[in-house]
Amino acid sequence: MRSGLAEAVTEERFDNAFDDLEPALRRLMGQRRGRTTLMAGSADEAWGDLLASTFSLGDRVLVVRLGDASGAWAERVAERGLDVETLDAPPGAGVPALELTRRLEADNAARLKAVFVRHSEPGTGVRASIAAVRDALDAADHGALLLVDASHALPSMPVRMEDWGADAIVTEGGLLPAETVLRTTSRRLALGSRPVAMPKAAALRELEARLDALFEEGIGAVQARYGRYAEAARRAVRAWGFETVASDRRCSSDNVTVARAVGPRATSITIEHGTAGDEATLLARIEAAEHRLRAMGVAITSGAGVGAAAGWLMATGSIVRPTAYA
Repeated sequence: MRSGLAEAVTEERFDNAFDDLEPALRRLMGQRRGRTTLMAGSADEAWGDLLASTFSLGDRVLVVRLGDASGAWAERVAERGLDVETLDAPPGAGVPALELTRRLEADNAARLKAVFVRHSEPGTGVRASIAAVRDALDAADHGALLLVDASHALPSMPVRMEDWGADAIVTEGGLLPAETVLRTTSRRLALGSRPVAMPKAAALRELEARLDALFEEGIGAVQARYGRYAEAARRAVRAWGFETVASDRRCSSDNVTVARAVGPRATSITIEHGTAGDEATLLARIEAAEHRLRAMGVAITSGAGVGAAAGWLMATGSIVRPTAYA
């Protein structure tokens, strides 16, 4: 994949460098058709460009709200002049598929132009089943676009654009360098052919190295490793006497775990395991979280969380030195 990128990225040089990166990016996103766009900036900017190119003022979109991040997206869309309808999931739960299907079937006039869902909700640790959203659209025979924000999901969680039947996926963070956004779109969306802004050469080189490491370790192996990290974090919070906000494993994110104390105290803790490059980093984060809880006066046994997590990691695989960047 090595492309020998120059420091200054002209449009022509960007095209040449992107030609080298695009097959790996499409493979990572599970994309066979449509357009792949790599740009500088934020996911919010990428969404703004897509919304402006796709919708008219007053168009109605449905936002599946799993937490504050998807709620904030709904607010930003409304500020851009779209008519936003929300579908709130029960606290800690994933996509309410039956209610979503009912809403879509009731839309006899086809006013809903799109359904938006966030793959991993950072404030709750809930993972949305994008396949369930696609199934609801198909069951209702509804033609709304399926828009997915997969920010911070890579490489810890699978992204399957074609399998999901998604029309647009925007992601930042995780595998991607800072201020770099990846957007994939289906053939149903006719967007401009150029990025809003081209990433710098250093960002492209960094991404190239990360992709090389990812495929050297293997996408499946990397995601299995992060699945182990996520379960280790969940075992740690249970050892503290906490419960995860995500109501069950099927809707638990492999990127982040959010947990709260059982009982009247409103203490909560977040462990970001989707950016832990190895077991040592993960255990250090769990230990730091434990220290914070003890400093807050939470009565937990010292080392309980780290011990539970380390025991799970040792029982399910050797402590390894992975090559893939988190």
